[in-house]
Order: sequence, then structure tokens, then C-alpha cells
Amino acid sequence: GAVIMWVANLKMIAPYIQRAHAAEMDAMSKKIALLESRIGALAQTEKAYHSLLIEHSRRTLHPEPELDGP
Repeated sequence: GAVIMWVANLKMIAPYIQRAHAAEMDAMSKKIALLESRIGALAQTEKAYHSLLIEHSRRTLHPEPELDGP
């Protein structure tokens, strides 16, 4: 009985499990790629935001002197 169950598992059930595992791995790979893309986009946004903050702080903390007209 145990040998028959082992053979049945090997021949019938294992392929389904392997396909499910492959599908799960594919889904995880796609999710990782999406998250990496989002991380890249966030890094670009952070860089642009940081540049804006620096520019704003330069104008706020070190304003250029206003020149009086002639």
C-alpha cells in the first residue's frame, strides 16, 4: 500500500505540485520586478524633491541682495 501511494504521488500529484510551485515562483519574480521598478521611481522622486529643497533653501536662507535701480 505504501509503495502504491508513493508511486501515485510521484506520477500524479508531484507534477501538479511542481507546476504550482513554478507558477508561484513566476508570480513572485514578477512582483519583485514591479517592486524594484517602484523603488527606482521613488528614488528618482526623492532626488528631484531633494533638489527642490536645496534650491528653495538657497533662496530662503541666502537671498540675493536686491539692487536698487539707478
